[in-house]
Amino acid sequence: MAKDLDALILEGSKKYALRDFEAATEIFAKACERYSETHETDSPALLFLYGRSLFQVGVSKSDVLGSSNENKEDKDDEEADEEDEAKEKKPEVAKSTDKEPKSKFQFAEDEIVKDYEQEDKEETEKQQQTGDEAEAEEEQSDLEAAWEILDTSRALFLTEIEKQNKLLKESDSQAIKDKIEELEKGLAETYDVLGEVSLESENFEQAVLDLQESLKLKKKLYAPTSSLISEAHFKLSLAYEYCVDDPEHPASKPHESSTTETAVKNKQRAVEEMEAAIAIVTAREKAGDNKDATLLHDLELRLNDLKNSIKNGEETDKQKEDVIKGLAGTSASSSAQDVAATLVKQSIAQAISGATDLSGLVRKGKKKKDTAGNKRKLEEDEQGSDKKKVSR
Repeated sequence: MAKDLDALILEGSKKYALRDFEAATEIFAKACERYSETHETDSPALLFLYGRSLFQVGVSKSDVLGSSNENKEDKDDEEADEEDEAKEKKPEVAKSTDKEPKSKFQFAEDEIVKDYEQEDKEETEKQQQTGDEAEAEEEQSDLEAAWEILDTSRALFLTEIEKQNKLLKESDSQAIKDKIEELEKGLAETYDVLGEVSLESENFEQAVLDLQESLKLKKKLYAPTSSLISEAHFKLSLAYEYCVDDPEHPASKPHESSTTETAVKNKQRAVEEMEAAIAIVTAREKAGDNKDATLLHDLELRLNDLKNSIKNGEETDKQKEDVIKGLAGTSASSSAQDVAATLVKQSIAQAISGATDLSGLVRKGKKKKDTAGNKRKLEEDEQGSDKKKVSR
């Protein structure tokens, strides 16, 4: 059974590396089931692999849906132009029919035909819209399921770490220390991907909380100049940039600062995280360890953009205020919400689609989709003999 499980993990890892996320998800789901049947509990490491793959499936579907919607908008624009041209030509038709009474009857018949055609067109568009909504619901379900699976993994990692720490008090064993380090690395990656899921669903407050935990663990586990730490700072900067509430106290009290002021403070935190990432990359460059010669320049450009956005947007620009309201889910004009969506699309990067280095995070833009915010559903003290078994 152990050999079969190892074979599944190897096969799933290969599929994931080849970006065949659907296949990887199915394989890791099977591996989770096999492990659960044998051990009567879930493996946090396997759940992480499963949840991460399912997250990528959701992202892939989101990309496809976004492309189809853009094509549909282009087609609608073309049809609207054609209708405008037809309307401009109508007076000429009316003019010519004034002298020909018989043609008036024919004109009415044409209008009836056009009415039927318009009804057919509206029905077709309605069916297409229903299909798009069904796709969106499926994509959203993948993201939500991925978040729940990863959250289960997080809780199980924490439970196992606590168990190993108790054993360490009884026996100062290097094997136990190594086990704890391995578990903490798995937990750090789980928090990291949980943060990415929340970024993808635009739940920036939750993204901040999870990415903070990931960064804290990575600082403990890796060298100060590790690329994993600079990457963690960068992702946290992304989360802070569009976080409009205080992540620690999401339910704002009357005496607290306004949402807009909090958003500006969060942007300042985004600057601090970006500066931390730059400091690490600079140190690596001085040591000759930086393989990407233009990475530092790209990071500095992004830092300048962040600083300028704070300097030029001190709540005097009405459009900027509407954008923040739109992101907060409060009342705002539809055009302002469109601007908000565009800003998010342009700024949140390859971190969401599984980049493995910081240069990829900085340079590639990523489409975002507004989905309901995720809430932490599993708490550490609720993990006992009843482990949630997840299968797809």
